[in-house]
Amino acid sequence: MTNVTQEIIVDIVAGQLRVPRTSLAVETPFYELGLDSLSGIRLLAALEERLGMELDPMLLLDFTSIETLAARLDQLKLDERSSHAETPVGDAGVRHASDKAGS
Repeated sequence: MTNVTQEIIVDIVAGQLRVPRTSLAVETPFYELGLDSLSGIRLLAALEERLGMELDPMLLLDFTSIETLAARLDQLKLDERSSHAETPVGDAGVRHASDKAGS
């Protein structure tokens, strides 16, 4: 099963590795795909920009494949949406990439 987040990650990783998107198996661990720690940091930076969220670099230690990282990011987006629905604007405690300039 694919989703938008998974497709974004596939695009970024394929670009970093300079391989066709179709050569990436989403369940394969990042290190087996050829990503090292520096590539992982670049992946997270690109995801922050594309998704508009600030991400913890430690995510890649727990979510080690395109498939598991996409599922976690989707869960974070859902959690953020429900937090915004329950919390008055300005009190959500969620930091967005667009908020960095105002910090």
